[in-house]
Amino acid sequence: MEVEVLDDQIQFVNLQVSSLLCNEQVVMTAVYASCSVSERRQLWDGLQIMSTTSKPWIIMGDFNVIKGPSEQIGCKALNTCAMEDFNDCLLNCKLEDAGFQGSSLSWTNGRASKRLDRVLFNQAYGDLYSTIKRNLQISTFVVPTSDFNKLVEDNWNIPLAGDPLYTLGMKLKRLKGVLKSWNRHTFGNVFSRVEQSEEEVQHCEAAFESSGLVEDREALQHAKAFHLRSLAMKEDFLKQQSGIKWLQEGDRNTAFYHNFVRKKRKKRAVLGIMEEGNWLDMPDDIAQSGVAFYKDLFTHYLADADEEIIDCIPSMVTAEDNKMLMFPPDMEEVRKVVFSLSKDSVAGPDGYNGYFFHNFWPLIAKDVLDAVTHFMEGHNLHQAFTSTVVALLPKGSSPKSWKDYRPISLCNFVNKIMTKLMSTRLATILPKLISDSQAGFVQGRLIQDNILLAQELMHHIDKGKQVGNIILNLDMSKAFDKLSWGFLQRVLRKFGFAAIWIERVMAALDNNWFSKLMAFLEHYQKVSGQLVNAEKSSVILSSKASSARCSIVLKVTGFKRGTTHFLIWEFLFTKGRKDLFFLTP
Repeated sequence: MEVEVLDDQIQFVNLQVSSLLCNEQVVMTAVYASCSVSERRQLWDGLQIMSTTSKPWIIMGDFNVIKGPSEQIGCKALNTCAMEDFNDCLLNCKLEDAGFQGSSLSWTNGRASKRLDRVLFNQAYGDLYSTIKRNLQISTFVVPTSDFNKLVEDNWNIPLAGDPLYTLGMKLKRLKGVLKSWNRHTFGNVFSRVEQSEEEVQHCEAAFESSGLVEDREALQHAKAFHLRSLAMKEDFLKQQSGIKWLQEGDRNTAFYHNFVRKKRKKRAVLGIMEEGNWLDMPDDIAQSGVAFYKDLFTHYLADADEEIIDCIPSMVTAEDNKMLMFPPDMEEVRKVVFSLSKDSVAGPDGYNGYFFHNFWPLIAKDVLDAVTHFMEGHNLHQAFTSTVVALLPKGSSPKSWKDYRPISLCNFVNKIMTKLMSTRLATILPKLISDSQAGFVQGRLIQDNILLAQELMHHIDKGKQVGNIILNLDMSKAFDKLSWGFLQRVLRKFGFAAIWIERVMAALDNNWFSKLMAFLEHYQKVSGQLVNAEKSSVILSSKASSARCSIVLKVTGFKRGTTHFLIWEFLFTKGRKDLFFLTP
C-alpha cells in the first residue's frame, strides 16, 4: 500500500491511497473537527472544494456535530445552526453515511451521549465496493433483439424426453446455460460496454474533426448510435435491479437507478446482528444465528390432534365444486394466469421473470400448459420449480436484530403459475366458506365494517350494571408461518375438499369467562399450531372493574393492560372523542 499526503490542515488530513488489492486510487480524508461552529465552517468549505474529485473518496473521523435530534440522548439544547451547516455540506458534497455497527452514540460524558464520529463516502467510492456476484436474470433490454429471439427459439425446440414437468424444467435449465454464454460474448459487462462505447465516440469525433471525411462522419454516427444503445441497456439493467416501477418510460434516469440500486444493496447487507446482548460481526456467526432464529420462528407450535375444534366446521364444498377445482386447465385459462402475473417481478433462483414468459408465450405455451396439467393430475413439482430465495428486508433504517428484518420469498415463475391458477379457482367458492363476520382481506367485503363494530364496542365498554366488561386485543404470532400443515389438512378435509385437491395444496405449501376463554385459546394453539403473541396482545378493562378483578384478569391471560386508545393496522380505536394527542405520530 502506498500513501501520499495531499493536504494537511488543522481540522483534516487529505491522503491518496493506492493498493494492489484495488486498481483505483482512493482519496481518504481524516477529520478532527473544531468545537467552534465558526471554525468548523472552514472545514465544511474545504470538504466542498475536495468534493469535486472524480476519484473514490472516503471521509472519517470526529465531526463534533450531529445531523439531527435523533443522534443525541440526554442533551437539553440543540444547536440548529451547527446541524444546518453540517447537513448543507453533506448535501452539497453528495456524501452518504456508511452507517455503524454496535452503538451509534460514539461520545458520552456519563450524562449525555451523541453521535459525533462517522464515516462518509461519495458515489464513486460506493460504486467501487458495490459489485456483488448475482444469478443470471433475463433482462428486458435483450428480449426485443432478433438474434436473441432466434437463439431462444432454436434451443427451445430441441426435443427432450420425459414427463411434462421434467421437460419444462430441463428446457429452462438448458436455455439458461446458453443465454449465459451468449450474454457474455454479445453484451459482456453493461458498465464496461458504456465506457468503451464512450471512448469510441471520442476517438471518432477527433478523427472526423481532423479529417472531415464522409467515412469518418459515418463512423462517428455509428459510434454514437452504439453508445446510445449501450446507455439504454445500462438504464434498463439498473431499473430492473432497482425494482422501481413509477418512473415514466423513456426518461433517462441511469444515475438515479444506479444510486437506488447501490443504496438498496447496502441497506440489505447484514454486516452485524445483536443476539442476546452480544454483537455478532463474523459472517459464520451471523449465518448460524440467522438460521437458528428463522428456524424457530417458522416452526409451528406442537399441534394436538384433538378434533374438537375441527368438528365445528360444516361440510360446504360440493362435488361440483371439487370437479371445478380439479378440471384440467385449457390454454386460455393458463394464458390468463401467466399474464395476470407481473412481468417486472423479481426473478426466483432460476433467473426467469415474467418478462420472459410474456414475450415468448407463443413459443413456450404448450410446454407450460402440459406442465400445469401434469401437476393438477397429481404429480409433484420438481425441486427446480420449488427452489426459493429468502430475502431479508429491513423494517427500519438501522436494523440491529433479526426481529428488525422482514423475510420474503422469491419463488420461481413456474411455481407462481401453479399457485395462482389454484388460488384463482379457489376464490370462486371462498365466499360461502368464510364466515360473514370476517370482513378483512376478503374480496367484496370491507374491513371498515368490523372496525366500526369494534369501535362501537369500545365506546360502550362501561355500559351495563355488571362489574365490568372486558375486551381482548389478540395478536397472532406469525399467523400463517406458524400454522400447522396438519391442522390445515384437517380443516380442508372437514370443509369437504377432495383428497386430490388437498394433496395439490399441500404440494404447493410443503415442498416449501376469562379462564374458560384462556383455556380455549390454549386449546386452539395446540390444535392449530398458531401462537397468541402475548407481547402484542392486551386486555382492555371497563372502568367499573375492581382492582382485584383487574389483577385476576391480567394474571390469567398473561397480557399487559391496554388503554382505551390504541392502533391496529393504523386504525385508531378509542372510547369517547378522539383527542389530537392520540392522532399525533
